[in-house]
Amino acid sequence: NIATRGIPKDMVSKVQVLENHQPVNVLKDLEKSESAAMNIVLKDKARIKIIGTGDAALGTPDVYNVTANAMLFRKQVKFINYVKMNNMGVDNSDETFNHFSGDNVQPVSILNAGTGNPDLLKKRYLFNNVGLVNVNNLINLRHDYQLRINAFYLWDRRYQSSQFSSVYFLPNDTISYAEKQNAQIINNTFNTQFTLVANKKDYYFNNVTVLENTPSRVLSDLQATSNNNIIKHLNVLLR
Repeated sequence: NIATRGIPKDMVSKVQVLENHQPVNVLKDLEKSESAAMNIVLKDKARIKIIGTGDAALGTPDVYNVTANAMLFRKQVKFINYVKMNNMGVDNSDETFNHFSGDNVQPVSILNAGTGNPDLLKKRYLFNNVGLVNVNNLINLRHDYQLRINAFYLWDRRYQSSQFSSVYFLPNDTISYAEKQNAQIINNTFNTQFTLVANKKDYYFNNVTVLENTPSRVLSDLQATSNNNIIKHLNVLLR
């Protein structure tokens, strides 16, 4: 995900799609695969030195979007490291999908802010303040072992505000209902994965160690006006 979005196009020689790709060398002649894989072939100049790219945009009132990348593609060491920050509705959490999360699923919270998303492009309605630090390193060790280190820290604060009103005309009465809700959702996600792999013709070794901490907090205030006024405050902390 990170490579396809972060590698400059002038550094790419070609992109290959491999059909029936079997990544485990031991199983190449034993088990046929129906999976496909993508192989990005880089130009020679991309392997010489560290590639650094970055951009920054500022606007009013208080709008910013900053990105900085550092990449290296040598035989012994490869890495793609970057920092992204913005408050203009770009959801950086889409780039932090965890392929090794396993079956650790957090229980569903009994309480929630009750906020929903409109049927629009996310960039049109998302009011956020997000920062993402992403580190991805591949080191070729001795005896055909590879160590892959993938780590990221995501700090994401989102603001939501909604209003709703309705009037019901009954034969003997008129019922009015109106509500206004403000919510703040704060996520702090830290994830580190260490993957040690040996992919040889006579044996395959793959060990993944994952460290993850995903605390989040939801702050919400609801004010409703009807026959009986309703005021609700919600403060939930999940770890």
